[in-house]
Amino acid sequence: EAGALLAAARRAGRGALDHWLRLEGQAASEATTGLRAELARDAAVHEEVRAEALRGLVSRGAPVSADLAEALLDDDAGAVAAAALEALSRTDPERAVAALAERAAGGDVTARQAAVRALATIRTHGAAAQLARLLRAEAGGDAASAVALDLLDALGGREGDEVQAALDAWSRAASQDPLGARAAAVRAGGSVEEGRRIFLEKAEVSCLRCHRVGDQGVSE
Repeated sequence: EAGALLAAARRAGRGALDHWLRLEGQAASEATTGLRAELARDAAVHEEVRAEALRGLVSRGAPVSADLAEALLDDDAGAVAAAALEALSRTDPERAVAALAERAAGGDVTARQAAVRALATIRTHGAAAQLARLLRAEAGGDAASAVALDLLDALGGREGDEVQAALDAWSRAASQDPLGARAAAVRAGGSVEEGRRIFLEKAEVSCLRCHRVGDQGVSE
């Protein structure tokens, strides 16, 4: 019956699929878990539906979650790949570290930044060691890349010899950069959207009390 309902929902479109996911979440079984996994894999389905299908599997602790998440890490749909990063980090952190470190080391800048941010959520020695290794690579190159800022942020608050050695290497490289090429690369990193969210919403820093961007905030 669940399979027939899912087939009908596929024909009806995204709204019906969203409804099927909600119903399935209320009466999950081994059979419907398999159907949900099938939905997450289907590239013909809307990416947000696929991402939600994967998140539901993770929240119920389905055994298939880690394997499925790793398989979807390089999915062409951004929402699915992002959900897979989060899912693997939650279901199997040590397994996630190697996959995330590989993606953080090269490729599209946005994907590298997402991998670094996911690594930052894993509070293990292995994750810290990989982040430190990536920062040392940034420090040792002729010029830093746009993920350097994300790496520095990810290492903030972490301790250990490897972490300190990487931070020291970065400081030395930055001090030998009179033309500011390394600093310019750092400024090219980060996330505009995340910065905007912190500026407007983060109560701990209260940026709006003293600063202004556009028509929001205080100007002197």
